[in-house]
Amino acid sequence: METEKVEKKTFIFFLITLLVSLALVVSFTISVARKHSRMKEVLAKKEAIEQELAQLKEKNLELLRLRDALQYDPVQIEKEARESLGYGRPAEVPYKRYHFPVAEIEKKEKKKAHSSRGLLGLVRDMELFGVFVFIIIGVTGFFYGTYWYERRRLRD
Repeated sequence: METEKVEKKTFIFFLITLLVSLALVVSFTISVARKHSRMKEVLAKKEAIEQELAQLKEKNLELLRLRDALQYDPVQIEKEARESLGYGRPAEVPYKRYHFPVAEIEKKEKKKAHSSRGLLGLVRDMELFGVFVFIIIGVTGFFYGTYWYERRRLRD
């Protein structure tokens, strides 16, 4: 009878200890996972901004070259007058070329694909979660092993 009380007490102590440790691990997991996801978002934004900066620098150089060419190069001035203003020499038929914004359409499609994370995004986020699940299982196994050892020791 007394051994049953001792076993119940050790089992209750085991459950309380297990629940408290699991609560601590889960709260730690949640806070670390949030910080990790924020860090991933910030790094992704940083990379996107760096790419945009590189593209803008390229475009700036291109526009500077075009500006210089329009100021000093008579061939470029003639080309611009023909293409954008529709001017031409006598007996020439001017035409306009149409530029389709393929690059802009591709950017929009990439943004759509990136915004809908789907299953692949979930799997990427699960890698950190998997570590913490392993920790929870390990802590549970440790406490159960301790409980089993104490129970066995009390019986003998």
